[in-house]
Amino acid sequence: MEEFAKYVHLLPDVHGDAGEFAPPPQRPTIFWIGCSDARVSEARALPGKEIFVHRNIANQFNVTDPNALAVLAHAVSLSTVEEIMIVDHTNCGGVAACFQAADPNQPKPQLHWALWVWLTHLLHLAKSMVGQGERALIDENVRVQVKALRGVLPMLTSRKFKVTGHVFDIECQELQPVEV
Repeated sequence: MEEFAKYVHLLPDVHGDAGEFAPPPQRPTIFWIGCSDARVSEARALPGKEIFVHRNIANQFNVTDPNALAVLAHAVSLSTVEEIMIVDHTNCGGVAACFQAADPNQPKPQLHWALWVWLTHLLHLAKSMVGQGERALIDENVRVQVKALRGVLPMLTSRKFKVTGHVFDIECQELQPVEV
């Protein structure tokens, strides 16, 4: 605590006049839940849009994840947000790992145990879709996440939102809708 006290005077006065240093308020119209993959840019997919973003491995929306619920609760409290987008992408490493692990003829990818814990739901989905192809798993993952979000949304707000699912094609750099 003494170490911290040495630096308190360097912190901005949050009660004072921020003047010219005050950032403009955020006014996103879209809440984007997507993958952490650096190759996927919500700004490139939706140029000119102000977007509130939540990212994680394989764009999972787990209703028991307090972080995801907190971010969703904040997003729906923003009066400017009108649409919630769940976005996966082609060549998703999380999907590819689960796709491979679900195939009994393939070796299980060597991932850290924490990733396997995170990907548990996606792995179960992959096991139910063996033989259907990796793109089919990507699309179904988006559908599952959209349905989960739609299920919890009424518990957080009475506002109505457009909730959509998409796949960002990395090669084409284009957003493709997924029917839910």
